[in-house]
Amino acid sequence: MTVRSGLDAGFRPSLSRFFGREEELSQLRSLLASDRLVTVTGAGGVGKTRLALELVRGGLDTSPDGVWLVELALVESPDLVGPAIAQTVGGLEDRDLDHLERAAGVLSSGRQLLVLDNCEHLLEGVAAAARRLLTQCPELRLLATSREPLGVEGEQVWRTPPLDLPPAGAHEVANAAATSAVRLFCDRARHAMPTFDLTADNVGDVVTVCQDLDGLPLALELAAAWMAVLSPKQVSSRLADSLALLVRGGVDRLARHRTMRATLDWSHQLLTPVQRAAFARLSVFVGGFTIEAAEALFTGLALDTTPLELVASLVARSLVVADVAHEEARFRLLEPVRQYAADKLRSEPADEDDARSRHLHFLAHLSETAEPAIFGGPDLPWLHRIDEELPNIRSALSWGFGNGRDDAARLAASLVWYCYARELHEGIDWSLQVIRGGGERQGRAYLMAGMLSMNHGDYDAAEAYLGESRQFATRDGKRRELVHVLNYQAGVAVHRGDLEAARPFAEEALRLAREEGDERLQMRPLNRLGMVAFDEGNHAAARDHFLHALAISERHGATWPGLVHRCNLADVAVDMQDHGAARPALQGAFPIIAQIGATPAVTAGAIHDTGILAIQLGEPARGLRLLAAATAAMERAHYRDIAGDAERSQRWIRIAREQVSDDADAAWREGMQLSLDQAVAEAQAFLSDTPEPGPEASPPSVPAEGPTEPALSGSFVREGEFWSLGFAGRVVRLRDSKGLRDIARLLAYPGREVAAVELAANGQAEPRTPWQRTATQPGFGVEAGAGPLLDLEARQQYRQRLADLDEELADAEAANDPERETRGRREREFLLGELSAAVVSAGGIGPAWIRPSGPARR
Repeated sequence: MTVRSGLDAGFRPSLSRFFGREEELSQLRSLLASDRLVTVTGAGGVGKTRLALELVRGGLDTSPDGVWLVELALVESPDLVGPAIAQTVGGLEDRDLDHLERAAGVLSSGRQLLVLDNCEHLLEGVAAAARRLLTQCPELRLLATSREPLGVEGEQVWRTPPLDLPPAGAHEVANAAATSAVRLFCDRARHAMPTFDLTADNVGDVVTVCQDLDGLPLALELAAAWMAVLSPKQVSSRLADSLALLVRGGVDRLARHRTMRATLDWSHQLLTPVQRAAFARLSVFVGGFTIEAAEALFTGLALDTTPLELVASLVARSLVVADVAHEEARFRLLEPVRQYAADKLRSEPADEDDARSRHLHFLAHLSETAEPAIFGGPDLPWLHRIDEELPNIRSALSWGFGNGRDDAARLAASLVWYCYARELHEGIDWSLQVIRGGGERQGRAYLMAGMLSMNHGDYDAAEAYLGESRQFATRDGKRRELVHVLNYQAGVAVHRGDLEAARPFAEEALRLAREEGDERLQMRPLNRLGMVAFDEGNHAAARDHFLHALAISERHGATWPGLVHRCNLADVAVDMQDHGAARPALQGAFPIIAQIGATPAVTAGAIHDTGILAIQLGEPARGLRLLAAATAAMERAHYRDIAGDAERSQRWIRIAREQVSDDADAAWREGMQLSLDQAVAEAQAFLSDTPEPGPEASPPSVPAEGPTEPALSGSFVREGEFWSLGFAGRVVRLRDSKGLRDIARLLAYPGREVAAVELAANGQAEPRTPWQRTATQPGFGVEAGAGPLLDLEARQQYRQRLADLDEELADAEAANDPERETRGRREREFLLGELSAAVVSAGGIGPAWIRPSGPARR
């Protein structure tokens, strides 16, 4: 293969090493094998030219008769594209032929490749030349590099990604050095400082540099050039103003590549005035944006196109990166590009103020829209959406509080349930900013500060903040707010171990919640009463409260509260050593936690309970390792155990240490050194590998101070196509059948007559509603659902039973008998579901979810 350039007889040899890009090179080879025009696009400095040159140097089977490189960076006019190509390929001088016809005379001989480098400023001329040459030269292939496509029919556009980066917080030399971005930076750093090496002392700073520069090769090279006079730590610290730093370059570089700013100036000059204004405004998004968000920012512009088309034009020019892998496309500016755009925006103070104000207003509206769903469901989509917007929220609040904008208080106050679910303790600072600013949202801000302080273990502060919030809620008649305050006052008391104080708070919260008529308000007070009962040793009452709360959460799609309620149900099984229920529950915990994106403290809690289960099932060393790993993770998350939970944990640690004896300290040290991912893997391996406990199993006994209630006697749990029947420590699995479903139905209501038509209907339809189940005996969680086939007589019987239940509920409430009231409400909900032809399914205390007796009990 002959490789030629317009500058010399062959491609100039590279003076620096090329790193990574194996997958990208493979993709480009495949494209050139199948398509005649391939355009490599990407932001300035992402490495388009170098990638194309490495592709050619590596050899191309598709072009055995020659490869030509036309460097267009110094060509200033579209009219000069043809002459540049003709000069490069050496077409014969003929005054009767134009430049492209002369070039075609050379390129039409055999299979050749023409590489047109840096086309973005000459799109019209390059596109015209490409069309003519591909038409006149049937075997010619053309590879172009440009910040935007040529727009020629048959063109295949391939976007150049940045170099691969190490994950955030990666401080292991071997792992960091395996990524292309770090390898490139270190290689170029050695050019500036030959003695430089990647070590455990500087790897954190090097990783930060690579991440801050988004893996852009040009930016990394320019940053590494400063290693002659700066340390890695100094380079990292100065990247807050990276564009000011990246001003060095070799004297042999083209002028527009000498600085990062020059590469971006090149693109900026090619934009229309509206595109420039939009590009500058988009710099306020520090965590990416959606089209909806961009639309909010563009409202003040005199647009000559739609917001979508405007963003698309910036994507086409490689100034904006599009991620369309998810359901809703998301866009972002690479960080050096965003800083450049931010400089442009700052040069117009009025425009910057307008853009940031619109940014803040958009996020406040978005968060207020998300708040009811995150509180009561369906919460999962909104949790993930706010996760994506969190960098934007931080930036918007910082600006908004500093500029006295009311939208900042709106945004912060509406994040109360998000911050609680994500254990985001910076929410305390946001809430205090709202309090200092005064206004109508102070009560909500005090509530937020109290809830998060409780999670953080600062109980005195939590108590004070919640007291202030209660005064605001009482004064303003905000009964829903008062429910929340009372519930978390009960929570502080539970965390302190003061159950006598906790119960009246929780009971009053539940009473007010029921009066409000929104059952979603009842979830958390019911859960709190379950926690009180659990810590009092009343497992049956705790289970009833958790089941009721779970039923509500599932009806409304409240995934996060539902996880907490399920985990608390599993706590009952673990604490009572009901292995037939606890073990499958823990197996299902980790995928659900991963789906929600639970915090490290939540994940550590599941590991914690698995450790206790390991000790109970005769593997004390493994249990110690898991408990140690959970302890380390909780400490890193600054989580403080509830008083009762800490006591239970210490009991099992003592039991395991006595059994392991001399190896106990070693097992504990091993666990403390496990990463969270490693601990999750070990916990899941234990749950998968451990055989079902048989009658010969003899788990350690709980010391005298443990629960006095007898252990759960059995379980009857549906797990997909199978049922697990547990009794006396033995578990048998049977394939699902109508007979087993009928048994489940009968067990749900012992002593109660069940119409035959009800059983006949049970197998007629697949489940449709999220939740209906009951547990009337210790250890039995059963599936319930009569199906759509209820005859007239059965419906009349159901309605009569509903009327009777209404009277019983009134009596129970008057007698202040919450347990009887809970059972009555659950039966009432079941009957209403049957009358609406709902067919439902559920497991028992077990197979799908768990949260240990630690962080989940909130």
